[in-house]
Amino acid sequence: MSNVERCQHCDAKIVEYKHNLTPGLVSGLIELSKAGGGPINLKELGLTRNQWDNFQKMRYWGLVSKVGGDRTGVWEITSLGRDFVEGRTSCKKSVWTYRGATVRTDGKDTFITDLNLEPYYQEQYEVQAVS
Repeated sequence: MSNVERCQHCDAKIVEYKHNLTPGLVSGLIELSKAGGGPINLKELGLTRNQWDNFQKMRYWGLVSKVGGDRTGVWEITSLGRDFVEGRTSCKKSVWTYRGATVRTDGKDTFITDLNLEPYYQEQYEVQAVS
């Protein structure tokens, strides 16, 4: 017998999921930033399978937002996402979600430089310095 709590009306599982801000997750955000921040279809970013599969999780921190509905595949970086990529603000290390919505944050304040992303981070600013 499972210890999972279920809704008394629809029998759906009542489960919260924890997501951590990781280098693999944030690398997709950096790719979006390097492409101008959007709106852009994810197909145009050349993401790895891991970046593609986990990209939408960044919305739990408010770093990206979907543009034009659920089926477009078009995303853009938010002002918070831009500030995070550029090192001007931090995010909590973890978020908890319930049915796709953030219900709380958890952990220490984390800056992009705390995530060991130097190769991505440095490359982005080298491109900007040349532009």
